[in-house]
Amino acid sequence: MENLWFLRRESFFADLPELEALFTARARRLEVRKGDIIFFEGEAGDCCYYLQSGLVQIFGTTDSGKEAVFFLRTAGEVFGLSEVLAASARTANAQALSPCVIHALAHEPFEELLASNYQLARRVITILGRRLRYMGSCLRSQSGDVQHRLCRLLIALAYDTLENAEDWSCPCALPHPLSQERMAAMIGSTQPSVSAALRLLRDEGLVSLHGRKIRLEDPLRLLLRLETPVRDDLA
Repeated sequence: MENLWFLRRESFFADLPELEALFTARARRLEVRKGDIIFFEGEAGDCCYYLQSGLVQIFGTTDSGKEAVFFLRTAGEVFGLSEVLAASARTANAQALSPCVIHALAHEPFEELLASNYQLARRVITILGRRLRYMGSCLRSQSGDVQHRLCRLLIALAYDTLENAEDWSCPCALPHPLSQERMAAMIGSTQPSVSAALRLLRDEGLVSLHGRKIRLEDPLRLLLRLETPVRDDLA
């Protein structure tokens, strides 16, 4: 599945424990409660955040007040990168979806770390490239029906558990439980449409549903499902 390389998540400091220690030593350690807002759109992007544990959503709000989820950040990831590098205002909001431990590093010490550590600078470039490719993939997928967009989301969320070719033929559970409302916000749809699409995928034997927990019964078939014609009744 090399063509999906940009979905791979890994710890920002994977294989760089010394740099992780330098980062956390200079950063402020924050313990954030579930539901707390970490930053708002429009605020100064004066620091970046290393998520030691927990789950964070990056989201925006439409003029009508509808929430649109752009990313989910999991333990080991860094967020707020583009704004701190450009010294620009936040372009989205960040909210804790679970209790989190976060390390916030201000612009100046982060720039100093980048200037003195080539490996860290290269890691930042790689991460930003992946995220840009992911956003491009999301934009292209918006022309599909709800079921196609949902299949793409489920594959993206499960991708890190599908490390080997054999894994694609075995059931796997999504690492985090998600409500249908949140999935709808992530694919630009509504809860009833997501519910209907999930039922169809369940009836095809592609997923099983246990409350907010979802298991992909055959990830490869689900991936291939993206190649089927668009369903007008689920647009």
